[in-house]
Amino acid sequence: MTTTSIIATAATAGLAFLGAGLSSAAALVSANSAAVTISPHIQPLDTAVTGDGDLTKTLVDGSNCLDGTLAGYYHRASSNSSSTLWVFFLQGGGACFDEASCTARAKTHLGTSKGWAESEQPSHPVLSSNVTENPVFADANVVFVPYCTGDVHAGQRANASAATWGLYFSGHRNLDAIVSHLKQVRGRWNDCARGVSQWS
Repeated sequence: MTTTSIIATAATAGLAFLGAGLSSAAALVSANSAAVTISPHIQPLDTAVTGDGDLTKTLVDGSNCLDGTLAGYYHRASSNSSSTLWVFFLQGGGACFDEASCTARAKTHLGTSKGWAESEQPSHPVLSSNVTENPVFADANVVFVPYCTGDVHAGQRANASAATWGLYFSGHRNLDAIVSHLKQVRGRWNDCARGVSQWS
């Protein structure tokens, strides 16, 4: 069993899980971990990303955006077929806080997957496969998770109800479903003994 690590960094508008092994990612989604230093090679969000292939959309059964549409992720496999390095980037976007703000959000790209394109260009240098742009993680398998739950990716609601204004707050459940889906359908990961994280 290979011991690998994951670094999680909260940025101005997004959260990136950087690591080698989906087992570590699953552990981070489900539990708290010890802290380590953030990589100094991560560039700011406003840095342009060039020379990259598209990330392809996958909607995941058992996940929900605020309005009940399926949530999911965008993925690009590493060009290195032996790479077990993974980058998870969770899109930011703030939170809704009452019926009016959450109902309004459910009608936007931050509350539904209805308008999601079939593919996306990387939106942050840490997702880049360009070695100049991203010297540490250029050969990683990339997962970009769009934000559509209004709950900072932390919600545990399995169903909509009157108490939730008919909306789904399922961000954490979505991450569990996404990691489970990746483990079932994507190759290139190692089991690992532990995962570590840094939150800022």
